[in-house]
Amino acid sequence: MEKIKTDKVIIVEGKYDKIKLSSIVDAHIITTDGFALFNNTEKRALIRRLAERNGLVVLTDSDGAGFVIRNKLKGYVGNDCEIINLYAPQIVGKEARKNKASKQGLLGVEGIEAETIRSLFEKAGITSDGKKSAVNYTKTDLYNLGLSGGSDSSNKRDEICEKNGLPKGMSANAFLAAVNLLGIELSDWRLMGQEKYLMNKELHYIDFTPYSDNWNHEHCEFCGVRFSLNESDKHKGYCTSKENSKDAHWICEKCFEDFKDTFNFKIV
Repeated sequence: MEKIKTDKVIIVEGKYDKIKLSSIVDAHIITTDGFALFNNTEKRALIRRLAERNGLVVLTDSDGAGFVIRNKLKGYVGNDCEIINLYAPQIVGKEARKNKASKQGLLGVEGIEAETIRSLFEKAGITSDGKKSAVNYTKTDLYNLGLSGGSDSSNKRDEICEKNGLPKGMSANAFLAAVNLLGIELSDWRLMGQEKYLMNKELHYIDFTPYSDNWNHEHCEFCGVRFSLNESDKHKGYCTSKENSKDAHWICEKCFEDFKDTFNFKIV
């Protein structure tokens, strides 16, 4: 059976609930990890931002703990955000993976039949009329964009967070989850208007030589990596002149590969 698709974010308690919902609904699903959400400022901020954008669907267990989590979530996101509360039927029993039943002896979301859960969404009017975020960045993308693994990566993430209503100080993993869920487009930090003077340029792949005794190094126009005769610096790269000059622009090999098509570079 086709999954229900929605752009609303679904909140469940644990990973097994998420696994169950993932087989029924094509959507972004966030776990509260029980009461751990109460001490996780990053996740609370993310949920608040998602609620402001598309609203939330909350499906917690129909026991005391589940109702506590629902009330806490309502307090976090405020009255102006749409929250659709789905309530699983209270069925006595225990999940097969557990040695004993819950404190109240009721099945959790993971133990409810798939058709029953599907009917909860359909009765709430949640049908296949929404889309998930189109962005799907990876950890490698963050690294390549300078948003992780660098000395200034944290500051770069903070700038993006501030522009998008997210808290500063998010870890790289939390930041990655947030931008994918919110559909935040990440522009390459290396692009800072170079098209004004580098578009369609002819480049020469040459060894670096100092322009003068007082002008003994250069920097890549994109990433800032240093060219010089020092052992730790780059010794070869792409240059807008046949030999280093006062007006020459240098580009390292990695940035050349990354932007050669965008800037229509020509090798001569």
